[in-house]
Amino acid sequence: MTFNTTRRQVLVGGASIAGLVALGGAYPAFANADRSRIVVRVEKDLSNLDPANRSGPIDLNVLWSVQQGLISFRPGSTEWELDAAEELEQVSDTEIRFKLRSGLTFTDGYGELTAEDVKFSFERFLKPDAEGKPVTYAKDWSALDRVEVTSPLEGRIILKQPAPALYTIALADGSGRIISKKAFEALDPATQEA
Repeated sequence: MTFNTTRRQVLVGGASIAGLVALGGAYPAFANADRSRIVVRVEKDLSNLDPANRSGPIDLNVLWSVQQGLISFRPGSTEWELDAAEELEQVSDTEIRFKLRSGLTFTDGYGELTAEDVKFSFERFLKPDAEGKPVTYAKDWSALDRVEVTSPLEGRIILKQPAPALYTIALADGSGRIISKKAFEALDPATQEA
């Protein structure tokens, strides 16, 4: 038994499949009537909201939504803009000076975002985790020597060597998210004394 498929049958079949796919994404307007919450469907669950040990783009998208960095990418662009920083200045090939905006606070009573939080967040990439292994995204900050705090809202990022891509690889991306030192130390079992 043989089947002869004509060009017309292929076109009709393709159009039918395309129509079914298009209809599958349609939903009535009342389906989104509750505007008090956002529902997002993703291919996997969140696994880690630690900027140094995030597991991929799902975690990164949430980090961008809930944590600030000194700078962030402009929406829909690969160019960056100031975020938690009021000022950011490349002083030399190996020094970046920053000044934080005042009044930025962490949730749950963990206080104001300070230069100490920036130092803690960035220098964590230099230290091994509780098992002695480098953190997942340690290479993003491989050029970092240290962060110096010069006042509660000001500091300097000191690099071991020039790192022109630091702004896009680390500062504006997930590795540049700032976490609360107080919250991390209060909530991370590895920092608790026995």
